[in-house]
Amino acid sequence: MHVVTETAPASARSTKSTAVDGARELGVLSEREREIARAIAEAAMPGGGRLPGGGLATVRRFERLLAGMDPGFVRAARAGLWAAEGWGMTRGGRPLSKLEVGARERALEAMAHSPSRYERWAVRAVLTPLKSAHFDDASMFAHVGCRHAVDTPPKAERAPWMAQVIDGRTVDADLDLRCEVVVVGTGAGGAATAYELARQGRAVLLLEAGHMHGRQDFRGRSSEAYKKMYLGLGSTIAIGNVATPVWAGRGVGGSTTINSGTCYRAPDWTLSRWAETDGLTMLSADALAPYYDRVETMLGVAEAPREHLGGVARVIARGAGLMQLSHKPLRRNAPGCDGQGVCCFGCPTGAKRSTDVSYVPEALKRGAQLVTGAKAQTVTVVDGRARGVVARLSSGKTLRVHADAVVVSGGALLTPLLLERSGLCGDSGMLGRNLSIHPATKVMALFDEEIDMSRGIPQSYAIDTYAREGIMFEGASTPLDVAAVAVPWVGRRFMDVMQSYAQLATFGFMIQDTSRGRVRPGLAGDAPLIFYDLNERDTAQMQRAIGILAEVFLEAGAKRVMPMVHGCEEISSRDDLERLRAMKMQPGDFEVTAYHPLGTCRMGTDPRRSCVGPDGNAHDVDGLVVADGSAVPSSLGVNPQLTIMALALRSAEALDERLRRRAASTSGPRATDTAHAPSTPAPVTPAPATDTPRADAPATAPSVERGRGFTIGFSETMRGEMRALDDPSDVAPLEFSITARSPLRAFAKSGELAVSGTISAGHLGHARPTRGVLGIYPIKRKLSYSLDFSSTDGAPLRFVGQKRLRLGALLDTMTRLPGRVVTADGDEIALAEVRFDLRDLPRFVSSFHWSPYAV
Repeated sequence: MHVVTETAPASARSTKSTAVDGARELGVLSEREREIARAIAEAAMPGGGRLPGGGLATVRRFERLLAGMDPGFVRAARAGLWAAEGWGMTRGGRPLSKLEVGARERALEAMAHSPSRYERWAVRAVLTPLKSAHFDDASMFAHVGCRHAVDTPPKAERAPWMAQVIDGRTVDADLDLRCEVVVVGTGAGGAATAYELARQGRAVLLLEAGHMHGRQDFRGRSSEAYKKMYLGLGSTIAIGNVATPVWAGRGVGGSTTINSGTCYRAPDWTLSRWAETDGLTMLSADALAPYYDRVETMLGVAEAPREHLGGVARVIARGAGLMQLSHKPLRRNAPGCDGQGVCCFGCPTGAKRSTDVSYVPEALKRGAQLVTGAKAQTVTVVDGRARGVVARLSSGKTLRVHADAVVVSGGALLTPLLLERSGLCGDSGMLGRNLSIHPATKVMALFDEEIDMSRGIPQSYAIDTYAREGIMFEGASTPLDVAAVAVPWVGRRFMDVMQSYAQLATFGFMIQDTSRGRVRPGLAGDAPLIFYDLNERDTAQMQRAIGILAEVFLEAGAKRVMPMVHGCEEISSRDDLERLRAMKMQPGDFEVTAYHPLGTCRMGTDPRRSCVGPDGNAHDVDGLVVADGSAVPSSLGVNPQLTIMALALRSAEALDERLRRRAASTSGPRATDTAHAPSTPAPVTPAPATDTPRADAPATAPSVERGRGFTIGFSETMRGEMRALDDPSDVAPLEFSITARSPLRAFAKSGELAVSGTISAGHLGHARPTRGVLGIYPIKRKLSYSLDFSSTDGAPLRFVGQKRLRLGALLDTMTRLPGRVVTADGDEIALAEVRFDLRDLPRFVSSFHWSPYAV
């Protein structure tokens, strides 16, 4: 047998310089960390077969991978190496790198199969980037005889509509733009919305936090794609009783650029449930059919061509047929697909009609404009209406967009964070909650025949027998380097599976989950914190689905089936299958992944249980529409991109009609009626101050009724800080001392108190007179506040904000007020928060009064 290995003898490893000379120049890891990484790679991926073992080349590739990651990821990887070094002490009495290679392998094996899910997750976190680095090389693909390179077409000529795109990396000054509708996000929802509004002649501006990539950027390599096109660099994890990678796109096209292209309409049973539980009777299959028709026409949806279904589809069809299950090719948005097998890393031929090659260009052709590298910070609200967006450009400059309406389409992971920062959509308490993810996993199998997952459509085939019961089986073929990460094993057994990659088949399934999670702001960067626990019902569904899929593979003739479940790594007979089905599996026993986060800004007719209405319009503020997966009320049970697009087209039509009615009611023409025809570039222009309602308009005090009655009032002081939007390091103190007072009868009717006092706002002014309104609305569960003042140089300003009135947490509600400081033009200049010092409580209580009055 020909043996290829990079494992060095112990004598060679004792000389540190020989272990690190080739990697030192990268400077990401220390010399000691390189030694640890090499020691782990040697033990986890030993040589001895057709594949080279882990060694110095692995460390070099690992360090190159880290060099392109953000600092937080690098810090986590380095911490993982040191944690692994400590495992040797618990398993062998010495640091891991100081153990001989056999002892290291046994220590890692024990960790990878530990009864503790936390130990298993820890070793996975360390091994995932090392495995990826080891196998992400053309020589590794050649060793197993599978395809590495993709057929990248020559660079296309610059399209005329690219003149409508501004690259935020190149903007060297703050920018103010004016449009009719600003759309945040270019994925399934945002792109479809922008297209429909531009088609109606609206002046539309698209904002995208990521960048635009052409076909020449889609090289089929997972490590490159994670850095360029995935939220959180592909390392966004939901934590709970399962540790679940949640994949989402970042860049023009959003998740449509990195999905598998599968296209389903929402099932009738899901729409019926929405009608029953969410009041969405208007979203029936018949009502949505025209929108689905339009989407499918735009995307060229058709059944996957049989010549490119791939080897996995062949064996699945064989096994499912013998079990008399319903199975078929999937419908996809990829006319002309030639089966290069890298859909999730950007289509190199442009056959997949993701929104970067469909809805976005079509919107730009109709006059829309696009700013890339523009991360939305807040939605601007003026006089109770969404009137624009403040964004941070990749160049570090600030973009302020003034608009008549705002559409938020950042996806279920990011939309709730933007709305929370803006103090919007929080009245129901559902914002960021209700997260469904379609928890998914896979089963692998080895055959005596060639499969070669590197060729063919990765997700080309389905078994839909159990779809109504909430289990959908779909293809899950992966390239060699991704398959290596998916196998949670180490050592010789792991390498034996990988060198048989050409005979390896992977198929997956997803659950229409009843479990729900939550999204919260992350600790750093743009990756959110995601919390998700798998409940008992969904755990049972996962176990049932694994048993079904394992049986399909056995019926198809697999010699070894690997369910990827803790406690049952491999089966090869009916007896093994029955033991698998009889196990009492726990959530942490599965290797769960998720591709379809939904529901965190849910749609519904009841404002107490939802954030937006059936047309995507926010319940608590005018002029704001949510059009993305966050608005989808619950788990669909099928891939969601068609449904998101169909709902987005419907929301865009409704928004256009509302803008028409609003223009008619104010007797003013639409901006586009005179500014441009639909075929010409939209008039996104520098914004004059008069285009936006003025923030210095005096706050309207509650009216005073004639007659006798009582006044209610109190005095308080609140202190905090404000952070400048154009320079987040510029933090200044903010303090106001106010007296609130109103006639009791007027307060009972309006919920509003007139406010007066003084405000100190850093360099803007000290003890400046202020007047405003405090609104307390128990039925709407909302607290709003607005204080007008002027800076030392006379510029009119306003401190404004609102928050959800939580009766169960009244102390926090009333003692912490987030807000914004805005100019007369409605431009936000600072984010702020003030807090009530509980040491002032006696003084506050003594100030609280009601007294008779006569006028």
